[in-house]
Amino acid sequence: LKKGLSRGKAGERRLFSCRKVNHIDEGKALTQLSAGYFKGMVQVQSKSAKKEYEQEKAEMIDKVRFQINTLSLKFQKKPYLVDTSKFGSAIERKKFDKRIRALGIDHLNISQHLANLESDEILRRNLLNQTRCVIRVYMISAFDLQSRDNGSASDPYLVLKCNEKVVNERSNYQLDEPNPEFNKFYDFEGTFPGSTPLTIEVWDYDSIFGDDLIGVTSLDLEDRFFSIEWNNLEDKPVEYRQIYHPTSSISQGVLKCWVEINPVKYLPNVKQWDITPKPPTEMEVRVCIFNCKDVVMMDWEGTCDFFIKGFFDSKEDVQETDTHFRCQDGKPDFQYRMVFGVQTPRKDYNLTLQGYDKDFLKSNDLLGEAQ
Repeated sequence: LKKGLSRGKAGERRLFSCRKVNHIDEGKALTQLSAGYFKGMVQVQSKSAKKEYEQEKAEMIDKVRFQINTLSLKFQKKPYLVDTSKFGSAIERKKFDKRIRALGIDHLNISQHLANLESDEILRRNLLNQTRCVIRVYMISAFDLQSRDNGSASDPYLVLKCNEKVVNERSNYQLDEPNPEFNKFYDFEGTFPGSTPLTIEVWDYDSIFGDDLIGVTSLDLEDRFFSIEWNNLEDKPVEYRQIYHPTSSISQGVLKCWVEINPVKYLPNVKQWDITPKPPTEMEVRVCIFNCKDVVMMDWEGTCDFFIKGFFDSKEDVQETDTHFRCQDGKPDFQYRMVFGVQTPRKDYNLTLQGYDKDFLKSNDLLGEAQ
């Protein structure tokens, strides 16, 4: 839309209305300024094809309704009139599936079939009616966040914005953590159509020089709300979203999250997922080292004082075997066991074993390692 081409009466509930333009833009310089964007739906279809399609669709829906009503009268002794106008909601389709399972129909995805047949009507109703919804954002984690501090990792926290609500998690920043875990959800209110995009910002905390923006991502909520395919999903997919700084086209990290949009009238029936981290479990990792072979002889007389060092990535517990002194055949023998106390879940599960030649007058020689 161009400024100057917009027309609309005061008080009208519309984003934009445009007058007809009777000339074709041939690349001439325009003096109008951009005033915004128009989002809508355009259908191109002949009248005869549309009439034929509508008639065929109505016959298919009536046939399914008749068969389900017949089964209900036969097995439950009462009629069941299927209301396909509610099939835009996954919750209503779930209720329908439960009802027809009681009639012995379990292997057919009838609710999905009816929702696809009614998709045009469902979309039209959603566009013409104002629907109050709760937008629930589950923030799980982030990883590979770029550093904004010299010599250390960033101290990230989240800022979420949607419609007129802003959630600032500055007080919950995570110190020196490029892969933070959030495990929280946030609720926003919105009306469709008309809701603004959801903006998720990741900031680097700094108590002295001011906070720095690491990156931002924006989610178009209306695209999700009006998508029949997305609404057909009972469990919304987990999204991995790249975040970008306004001054760069290079990704500054990845956010792991998912979004649910639920009409207010269905909110009591919506499951609230518990994504709080599970309490750590104490575990033991036992490593039995029996022997080695083909060890390189490092001393000038053709011997090696060989030992093995073991640790996890965090190096919080480093253990060593006994030293096999004066090993001459490249086959040191240990019969040694390492026991590591660990907590699960943990970020690193890589066990590293390193082989060394012990020296007394200088540092030990690293011969090799395995993970």
